[in-house]
Amino acid sequence: MDEAGTKEREGFFSSRPRTRQVLQPAWSSQHATIFVRPVEMFAKACLTQVGASLISRRLIEEVGGFNENLWQAEDYQLWLKLANVADFAFIPRSLLLYRQHDGSTMATDSPPRKWTIQAFQELESDPYFSQINWLLKQRISQFYTENAWYFVLKHQFLAAANSYFHAFLYRPNMRSVVEIMKLVPRAFVSTKSRLQ
Repeated sequence: MDEAGTKEREGFFSSRPRTRQVLQPAWSSQHATIFVRPVEMFAKACLTQVGASLISRRLIEEVGGFNENLWQAEDYQLWLKLANVADFAFIPRSLLLYRQHDGSTMATDSPPRKWTIQAFQELESDPYFSQINWLLKQRISQFYTENAWYFVLKHQFLAAANSYFHAFLYRPNMRSVVEIMKLVPRAFVSTKSRLQ
């Protein structure tokens, strides 16, 4: 739902193109779909929300439950832990209305992927996720890149260059190097003008 309480036509898919890409075939078929240990699918996209999920308490306890040290993305980390040990059934029905508004915890003025990066970094060092370590690193790099764009839009060019640098550390590529080289001079010009 939007802030006015109007139900969005595509709901969960409207702001999540990766989720749409993974779940659209099952949604279109209008039949329940079983995903067998879909940890790679969840690493590529967060496929559900807490209020729309039915999970055995035993299973939640088995994987260690929610990480209470994460302000956000604690659910995403839990889905990855669960998807690593259990199958998921996707029912193509709207089961939850979720209202987004400016006062929600999701509307903070911090980099959008700050907590997701921390959640994925913790899993990256977990031996139970060694089979998808490459994918976790790839996604962490993407999250740092998203944060870099957040900082660019806020004219925080040094922070943007730092985010691109971390993206490069996780997934070395020339694009990150080029972006860093473009942002560092802007960061110094911006800092110099604020000091004068």
